[in-house]
Amino acid sequence: MAGEDSYHAHCFKCKVCKNRIDELVFAKTSSGIYCMKCHNERMIRIRKHTQKKAERERAQGGSGGSKSRERTARDYHRENNVSCSSYLVLTC
Repeated sequence: MAGEDSYHAHCFKCKVCKNRIDELVFAKTSSGIYCMKCHNERMIRIRKHTQKKAERERAQGGSGGSKSRERTARDYHRENNVSCSSYLVLTC
């Protein structure tokens, strides 16, 4: 069981690397299930992307004169309707 979803043991795989998730520590998002290594790498890419975007906006003087702010992974989750259950541990 992962939240309200059930999986066969051999079907419980990371969306990115396709490795079986055996250690029962994983991240479940609206995009799928990730092993923690792939999820952490994905979050690093998202953070870098949002930081670069914020830097570009600051360099351009912000949009419409409004004060620009640094975006975070939390902003990404909120704006893209991603519910991330990072470090979810299943117990039997």
